[in-house]
Amino acid sequence: MQMQAAENADLLNRLLSQSSAMDCCDITIVYLKYLVGRNALQTIPVGKFKWWDQSNPLFSKGIYANGQEASKQGVAPYTILYAADQSGSKFAEEPTDWVNVIPTVTNADTLGIRPDLIGRPVTSWADLISSDFKGKAGQPHHRRDRCRHGDGSRRPHQNTATRAT
Repeated sequence: MQMQAAENADLLNRLLSQSSAMDCCDITIVYLKYLVGRNALQTIPVGKFKWWDQSNPLFSKGIYANGQEASKQGVAPYTILYAADQSGSKFAEEPTDWVNVIPTVTNADTLGIRPDLIGRPVTSWADLISSDFKGKAGQPHHRRDRCRHGDGSRRPHQNTATRAT
C-alpha cells in the first residue's frame, strides 16, 4: 500500500485525470459535484454496510434523529450520498441501493450525538469521555482546510490518497 498527501484541489485534478491510479481517497464532499458522472468514482452497494440501518439519519435519510427534515441547500451530505444506479453517473434524489461515498463526519468541529442510541442526554464535555461511551465514540482524523499551525501561519491541510499495491 502506498499513501500520498495531496491538497484538495490537487486531489480533485488527479481524480479527474488519473482516477485509475487510486483505489481509495479522502476528499471533501463539495468536490463530488465535479466527480459524479465522469467515471472517476465507483459506487458502493448499501448492502455492504453491516450497520447501515444504524447510521446517522442525517446522512442516510436527510432527517435529524427527532424526525425533522434537514435542509437540502448547498452540498448537504444527503444530497450527494446516493447514486441513481450502479454506474454512479448521477446523484439520486432519494435513497437507492448505491452510495457515492461512505457517510462520515464532515467537519472536525462537528459533534454528532444520537441520544436514541446512547440512552441518556449528553450535558457536558465531560460526558463525552465518560466510561459509559468506551468503544462507542470516535473522532475522525481530518485536518481542516487552511489549518493554523504552531508558528501561527495558515497553510492548506493535506488529504491522503491511498493505492493498494
